[in-house]
Amino acid sequence: MKDVRDRRYVLANRVAEQLFGLPREQIVGKTTFDLFPRADAERIARDDDRSLQQPDGLFIDESPWQSQTLGLRYLTSRRTAVRDQTSAPSYLINVIEDVTERRQANETIAHLAHYDSLTDLPNRVLFREQMRRELRKAGKGGQFALLY
Repeated sequence: MKDVRDRRYVLANRVAEQLFGLPREQIVGKTTFDLFPRADAERIARDDDRSLQQPDGLFIDESPWQSQTLGLRYLTSRRTAVRDQTSAPSYLINVIEDVTERRQANETIAHLAHYDSLTDLPNRVLFREQMRRELRKAGKGGQFALLY
């Protein structure tokens, strides 16, 4: 959670500690620019600005994030403004979900559906999908060849 006025973190949980690679005592009171490389901090600041302009917040679906401690992760993010009595935003809450394992499981399932589990060679399902794709392209004037 950030204070909207100065964009300093006022709360951080264990997940934030893992993603930041810092204990919450070193997160609270800092800005995004204090904690992240400039390009990442600018991206976060832009998303924060966009969320404050939306009446119902901002949802960002599955985007890659280079964690300083965990490496490449895939995250979803929902930002919501907490408003005061005058409806002015006071705090910005960012709820992040790490969906890396789910994404990897989906990729594994997709691979198993298209490749033989014993030889890891492409199977007939993949062959048919690729043939359909190439035939559609050929129908639009493209060309392809099949060597069998």
